[in-house]
Amino acid sequence: MENNCAKEFMNLVNEKGLSQQELKEKLQEIYRKNLPPFAEILVNPHCPNKCKHCIYPEDYHCHNKTLGLETWKGIINNMYEKLEFRHFIFGGRGLNNTIIEIIRYLNKNFPDIKVGMIADGPAIKKYYDEICSLRIDHFDISVDGLKETHDEQRNFPGAFDITIEQIKRLLDGGLAKGNIGKLSILATLTTINKEEILPMIKYLNEDFGLKNFFITPVSTYAGRPDKSLKPSYEETIGFIKETLEFFSRLNDSYVSFNIYEDDIINYLRENYSELYNKLKPTEDFFEFGEESGNNEFHFFWYPTAINGCREFIVNCDGKIFTGLVQALGKIPDKFIFGDVLEINKNREDFFKRLIESPAFDFYVGYLS
Repeated sequence: MENNCAKEFMNLVNEKGLSQQELKEKLQEIYRKNLPPFAEILVNPHCPNKCKHCIYPEDYHCHNKTLGLETWKGIINNMYEKLEFRHFIFGGRGLNNTIIEIIRYLNKNFPDIKVGMIADGPAIKKYYDEICSLRIDHFDISVDGLKETHDEQRNFPGAFDITIEQIKRLLDGGLAKGNIGKLSILATLTTINKEEILPMIKYLNEDFGLKNFFITPVSTYAGRPDKSLKPSYEETIGFIKETLEFFSRLNDSYVSFNIYEDDIINYLRENYSELYNKLKPTEDFFEFGEESGNNEFHFFWYPTAINGCREFIVNCDGKIFTGLVQALGKIPDKFIFGDVLEINKNREDFFKRLIESPAFDFYVGYLS
């Protein structure tokens, strides 16, 4: 991706007096020059969990069929050869055997690709042996606080203890063997856990030597999840300030706070200008970083996540959809870019079709 993608996007946002059509054309041009660098694939529509902060409705699997393993292999071949993807991310819903076998197929046939996996403790417990037999470049585990808070947010009594046990096993297994390149902790900031994410990080850093922690405020769309879970702007900025004071007390750590939606940014500009003014455009994001000893804190804002340049999201039925609309369960055609079952052209031609599809208006409307 070109280094000026984030800067181009912000220049567009700040440009005054554009008509809807002019905004769309300029946004399409940015997309055309900065195609998504990785594919996020939702293989399994069903998830056994009922996490309070999840954007997916519980009946998502009732509205979205799943494809078989051999079909996915053909899709992967086309995404690699014709769309030229070299980075694939799996997870976000429940793990299943199909995901395991797709990654195994990637490992065997495409040595130059990167594979990422997102999972929680109970899923790791069920598929531990299979996970450790795979090559996974980055493995992200969801932890949303200490024991009671984690279990409450994930709506699963005992989930925290299971997760800690699986972290221990991975440290001794897949990570020690070198199959897993990097182990990271993902936390979704909500009103439930805003007081416990930093103590959780301290615990995992001190007791297990974990180094990488990524925090993202909960996203909401169309009433999912409940808006009461979303911290206020004041609470979010307070959390960022507290994290800046906190991270230096860790040992050899990398703590990242990631913003994908732009609602908080305008508030940040007006009420926390000392951080906002330090944000620098780098590739497809804006970044502020600070070091203390052997610890790093980074604030990332990904404006390109809301214009489609960052993620190429593939649903379990092969449909390509815009971000956030999975909250609807049954995704309307107007939010569908295209279908990976219909990849019959090269990368440029395929994405040209996507850019010109009616679904692209979702991004235009988001900015209007």
